[in-house]
Amino acid sequence: MSKLYARLIGFFIALALAGTVLAADAWRAKDYKQWDSKDVDKILNDSPWVKVVQIGKYWTTPRAPGATPAEGGPPPTGSTGAASTYTVRWTSAVTMHHAVARNAELNKQGSTDDAEQYANAISDTYDIAVIGDTIPLGALDTTDVIAKVQQAASLGNKDAGQSFPAVKLDLGRGPDGHTVTAITFHFAKKNADGAPIFAPDAKGADFTLKVGKFELKAHFDFTKMIGQNGLDL
Repeated sequence: MSKLYARLIGFFIALALAGTVLAADAWRAKDYKQWDSKDVDKILNDSPWVKVVQIGKYWTTPRAPGATPAEGGPPPTGSTGAASTYTVRWTSAVTMHHAVARNAELNKQGSTDDAEQYANAISDTYDIAVIGDTIPLGALDTTDVIAKVQQAASLGNKDAGQSFPAVKLDLGRGPDGHTVTAITFHFAKKNADGAPIFAPDAKGADFTLKVGKFELKAHFDFTKMIGQNGLDL
């Protein structure tokens, strides 16, 4: 599962800043094998499982080697008042798995077997991916920093007034194989007593990631996260 995820996370990253298109709720109206590129784009970028969050940029992003500022544009290191955009996806949902697999098929990326395996995989945790500039989170190349970021993430059950920590995280890297462009946080589906962290009638959840001055929040509305077989988390 982890190797397959690593191979397919690039599909998420590639679509992180893609434009969205108008489409019906294909995830309920059609089998995923019938989804076209517009359906997939809609699900990955503008569906109830996806939130786009903007954060005022107080940090600087190093310029790529050899890069020069675009004429008339902002400097690559950022400036006061600039905003950094983050895409937050509830990736453990079956609908999201189907969208990633279908995207792979449509773009002929990876093998058909890998896509099929990912489409049918059921995660044993609730998984939330954060895609965007990870500079403000620190250098994610030591166990101490990675542990600090993991501990800074939580998934709140607003109905019960509870908050749960991430049990692990995975790093997704860009084309250079080094730059971290996505972090997936995994949350246990049950608490220490073995009871589900979300009751069947739960209305939603709040994801929070706070590291120093950096704070990202995303609310997910369970009443809208409905797939073909009901609530899809």
